Amino acid sequence: MAKFHSRKISQSEKDGMIFKFCKAVASLKTEQEAAEFLRDLLSAQEIEMLAVRLKIAELLDKGNNYGEIRKRLNVSPGTIARVNEWLSISGQGYRTALVRTKEEEKKENYGDLGFLVGGWDHGVKRRYPMYYWPELLLKEIMKSANQREKKKMQKVLETIEASKIKFPLYSQLKKIIRK
Repeated sequence: MAKFHSRKISQSEKDGMIFKFCKAVASLKTEQEAAEFLRDLLSAQEIEMLAVRLKIAELLDKGNNYGEIRKRLNVSPGTIARVNEWLSISGQGYRTALVRTKEEEKKENYGDLGFLVGGWDHGVKRRYPMYYWPELLLKEIMKSANQREKKKMQKVLETIEASKIKFPLYSQLKKIIRK
């Protein structure tokens, strides 16, 4: 994030801005609201970096070593060491987030939800619907389908699954139909 130095900001003013930012984050009531706020605030790459740090904290908390984490997440040992250092110095924020997200995972199944409903490419799909029309159409069909129609679609999926040829959208199709 770029720094700007148009004028000196007093420490109390900085503290006030940080407090207000924390209040804004805490005021968000749903994952959707939080996702929209973060998407407006940060780039996709920045949010992914933060998510990876949280995953590193989770893996460290579970007892994974640096080598396992590095292989799994394709991150540098320096990144893992920084997260480990934050965890050892205080880490209360990480631990609180980890405990609460574990509780939420027990309550619900996230399915194919990405960062937002529709995933990271939500904005792209909205801007270029013709490219994603098969997926968008299938989602709409599944929303409006009755049980009999859903069973038919399930049979189609099973036929595709039995065949040796699986096209790239197969896994997405599988998630959409199995919802």
